[in-house]
Amino acid sequence: MRRSDINRQIEFAKGFAASHARVLPEWADWSIGDYEGRADVASYLHERHMGWDITDFGSGDFARRGLVLFCLRNGIQGRSHERPYAEKMLVVNEGQETPFHHHKVKLEDIINCAGGNLMIEFINPSHIDEPITVRSDGIPIALAAREPLRLRPGQSVTVERGIAHRFYGEPGHGPVLAWRSVKSMAIKTTTFSPTMLDASRRSKKTRSRSVLCGTSCVLSVDLVMHSRSQGIASWI
Repeated sequence: MRRSDINRQIEFAKGFAASHARVLPEWADWSIGDYEGRADVASYLHERHMGWDITDFGSGDFARRGLVLFCLRNGIQGRSHERPYAEKMLVVNEGQETPFHHHKVKLEDIINCAGGNLMIEFINPSHIDEPITVRSDGIPIALAAREPLRLRPGQSVTVERGIAHRFYGEPGHGPVLAWRSVKSMAIKTTTFSPTMLDASRRSKKTRSRSVLCGTSCVLSVDLVMHSRSQGIASWI
């Protein structure tokens, strides 16, 4: 994705969140200079992978397959004094897919906070064609494999560990402002320093999956493993 495209998506996400009375931390707007001036905060956020995450999942077509995510809180796995949970804001556009993936460790709640309807499909990777039962706001709902569950604003669903899922905004209902509450999972991954970023900003494109703080500071790239046999990514 081009740097200009990334910045445009961040600005839209901030405005969309604000229109629904969601105010982000001050470092959501920080520049590289702001981070350099607050090295202690920058180190804290970097280590916990907190900040902006803009991705097209390598598709080259962000409108069709992509996601804007902002991580507000996170802990570090294996450290007893760290928070055991993470909190993330998601902005999902109409028809914009986050493809099938599952988490080996994380159990998560996905909450539709405002905007349009969030459509979520589920698969049990061990039995991909069998029906599945999920809980939406504590209520069990039986679904066929890949049958969409519609989350209207105010509704949520719990995604159990190992259950593959994909989601997208329902066409014709506008973008979705969603929240994810998950087990904290900050882990060591490939990292980029502000110095390395400064060079990347002069090029036409940046990496397709980048974790950013503010509008200009790339911090890390997620660890993603793919199961080619089923087309499902496993995100730790």
